[in-house]
Parts: sequence; structure tokens; C-alpha cells
Amino acid sequence: MASKQIVIVAVSGVLAGLGAVGVATGTAWLAGLALFVFLVVMAAVAADVHRKVGKAIAQIRAIEGQSSALGSSVSDFGRRLDAIERARESAVAELASLRSQLLTRFDLLNKEISVNSKRLAKAAEVAGEATVGLSVAMDSEARNIGRMLSRASNGLESNLLDIQQTVADSIRDSSSREMDQLITETDAILQLHRRLQFEGPVPLMGGWAMSAVGMKTLIDLAIEREVSMIVECGSGTSTVYLAMALQRAEMFDTRIVSLDALEVFAEATRSQLDALGLDVRVDVRVAPLESVVLDGETFRWYSASVTEDLSDIDLLVVDGPPGATGYMARYPAYPLLRDRLSSDAVIVLDDTNRDDERRAANRWLKDDSLRRSSGYPSRLYVLEYHSA
Repeated sequence: MASKQIVIVAVSGVLAGLGAVGVATGTAWLAGLALFVFLVVMAAVAADVHRKVGKAIAQIRAIEGQSSALGSSVSDFGRRLDAIERARESAVAELASLRSQLLTRFDLLNKEISVNSKRLAKAAEVAGEATVGLSVAMDSEARNIGRMLSRASNGLESNLLDIQQTVADSIRDSSSREMDQLITETDAILQLHRRLQFEGPVPLMGGWAMSAVGMKTLIDLAIEREVSMIVECGSGTSTVYLAMALQRAEMFDTRIVSLDALEVFAEATRSQLDALGLDVRVDVRVAPLESVVLDGETFRWYSASVTEDLSDIDLLVVDGPPGATGYMARYPAYPLLRDRLSSDAVIVLDDTNRDDERRAANRWLKDDSLRRSSGYPSRLYVLEYHSA
């Protein structure tokens, strides 16, 4: 900036000298040129000065704006400081109030602790006295219990000896009965094997199926009486053994009708018969259970539509439906099939070791046309029917 001003001053001096020379020599054009150049230089200087002045004014205005904004920020900062101060004063007041409340509660807690300490001390004193009394009482009771146990021990030893003897006698009797039953079942199985001359696998007896003794009884009745019509309530192992026995006895005209409530069991029986070639005279029927009312009671029994063609039944085997199907599930057999029996038919009721089957048989026996035959296994009721 300073060098620029020096140049302007030097140029102005030169122009002034040229003007003076022109005036002194009377050279007008030189003086005029010097003046013109001088004016141009001065105009340029004036323009430069004007520009700098404008720039300076703009800077001054910018500074004034920044000063205004700074003043506003300072004012806003002051307001925030005031708000912070008021919040601090409020927090100090709340802390003072909270401190006062805590001190008050602490005093109350100290008082309660003091009172409870006295109560605990009193309770401990009472408990100590009670413990002494309890100890004395327990010692006395222990002595009494000791005397009682001593007397009971003497009696218990005697009772244990009696119980031991009773259990031994019971086990001996039970073992004897079970052994007798096992021998009887084994003998029945051997007789069936000799009589039927099994060729290939046959259904097992026992469990859900009829026992070997029951099966032998059933076959003996069928063959000795030369029955023509057998109806089974419940198909299965007995169906297969009866068919096999009739075939061995060459009773080819004897017919067996076996009822079952479920297709799956009926089909299993048919498959066993077919495998042994015994299905010629056996009719396994699916007879779903339905409700029937007898003597004012409702029972579940085989569908009447499946049994309506049955007649002249010589041997009625009642081994179904299962007891789980309802109360006295097998009771309807005699009331509903009585009129389908032949004049000297026989009824065989299995599972009479159960209460429901015994109740059913006892109700049947109220009919004068029935009487129970003796000499058969205890699990079977063999009932003879004679029409009036």
C-alpha cells in the first residue's frame, strides 16, 4: 500500500513539473497534457479512495452487526444464567426440606428401635422361663413314652409272631391253590392237544381269552350234546377252538355264529379261521353295541338287526361284550335271546370271578326255566335251560 502511494506522489510531481515547464515555455499542449494526465491520475486515486472507503464502511457495518449479535447472545446468556440460578436455589430448598424429613424419620426410627429392643428383651426373658418349663415337661413325657413303648414292645412282639404265622399259613394256602390251578390248566392243555391234534400255530389261551379248563369244558359240552347251533357273544380264541373241535369230531352240520362289536376283532378271528381252513360253518358277524332298556335299566348290547335271524340255539356262550362297556355288560344275553333258545339249551357264562357277571347270573336264575349245573370250573357258570 505505501509503495502505491509513493508511485502516485512521484507521478503527480512529474506531471506538475511538466505543467510548469509548459507554462514557462509557453507550450500549451504540454501543459494541457500534463494537466489531463494529472486529472486522470487524480480520478483513479479518487476512485481507489472511494472503493477503500466503501470497503471500510462495509467492514464497519459488519462489525456493528457482529456487535449486535454478540450483545443479543450476551443478553440470552444472562437470561440462562438467571434461570440456572433460580433452579439452583429451588434444588437447594428441596434438599433442605428432604434433609429435614429424613432427620425426622430417623428420630422416629430410633424411638421404635428402642421400644422394640425392650419388647425383645422381655420376650427373651419369657421364652427363657417357658423353655425351662418345656424341658421339664418333655423329660416327664419322655419317661412316660418310654414306659408305654416298653409295654407296647412286649405286646408287639407277640402280635408279630401271630401275624408271621398267619401270613405263612396264607402264603402256603395260596401257593397250594395256585399250584393246583396250574396243574389243572396244564392237564387241560394237554388233553386239548391230544384231542384236537394241532397242526401249525393256534391262538393262545388265557389272558383275555378263555382259560384252557374253560375251553375244554366248552368243547366237551358241544360234542357230548351234539349241538347243531352255537352262538357266541364275543369272538376270538374260543371260536377257533370250537370250530377245530367240531371238524375233528366230524360235526360238519353244526353251525357257529360269533358276534363281535368291532370289525378289527371280527376280522382277526376270520383270518385265524381262514388260515386253519375252519371258516366253512363259522359266521363271524360285526354287531355294534347299541342302547337297550331292560327292567327300567339301560344297557349296551349287540345290534338287534344282526341277531334277529337267530333261532334254536343249543349252546349260548356269553364271553362278551367286555366289562368296560358298561354296568353288567353281559346281562342282556339271556333276556334278549331267551326266546331263541332250543328246548334244552345250555348257557356258558365266563369270567364269573367278577362281581358284574355273578350279579347277571343271579338275576337270570330267578327264571324257573334256568338252573345252574355243578361240577364245573369256578370261573364258569354252566346254566341249563328247559322250556316250560
